[in-house]
Amino acid sequence: MFPSREMAEKELEIAGQLNHGLWTEHSINVGVSAQIIAEKCTNLNPDKAYALGLLHDIGRRYGISARRHVLYMIFFPI
Repeated sequence: MFPSREMAEKELEIAGQLNHGLWTEHSINVGVSAQIIAEKCTNLNPDKAYALGLLHDIGRRYGISARRHVLYMIFFPI
């Protein structure tokens, strides 16, 4: 099961209240970008792409952790 747009937006809002920062704006930009990309593809669901883009950094609700961003780990592995 994937979260709806509304569920993802609510979770991001709660997370932003728990850990303020620019990461929430970044997550919104990722969600919108994912939606736009999905709209241009015939086999992707734009609502699902938006919701998952919003939630891609949701672990930050608990603050900065030792885990690095996925792309950083791909390009700069340990």
